[in-house]
Amino acid sequence: MRKKMKTYRTVIAVLIGTLILSFFGAVSVQAEVEKFSLGAGLGIAPDYEGSDDYTGVPMLYAHAQWSSGRYVKLTGSKLAANIITHDIFRFGPVANYRLGRDDMISVDDSMVKKMKTVDDSFEPGAFAGMEIDNWVFMVEALSDVSDGHDGFVLTLSGGYTWQVNNSWTLSLG
Repeated sequence: MRKKMKTYRTVIAVLIGTLILSFFGAVSVQAEVEKFSLGAGLGIAPDYEGSDDYTGVPMLYAHAQWSSGRYVKLTGSKLAANIITHDIFRFGPVANYRLGRDDMISVDDSMVKKMKTVDDSFEPGAFAGMEIDNWVFMVEALSDVSDGHDGFVLTLSGGYTWQVNNSWTLSLG
């Protein structure tokens, strides 16, 4: 059963990769990027999910959008490409690299020390969303294909975007 699931996840990863490559093939070399953003910063993250101990982490951001509405976006360790565009809908592949949990000896919580080690994970998947009157609703499904945590991650999110002026946009989510 485990080998069958691993094969299934590998097929999903290949399909997601094919979708990403088809996105780049569909965007003509002559097509110009309409919007481009690039950023870097420092964030904080827990030592592991659920931890009260935090550490500094680098944050990278890049977003390229074409006039067709298609885009490629890097946020931290997550890369997404919007390949199906519509007035209010968006859909595309996404890939994430999730750090594992391995140093439980230095953790102060006795219950957490009992948790097993989890390896780093590569998680391909897909996202879908809609935007109506500045309200954004998204769903994202990721699957571990690297035997890091052997699971799925489903994320539901929503928010509101306000165009302050031509240069600034405020998003709450």
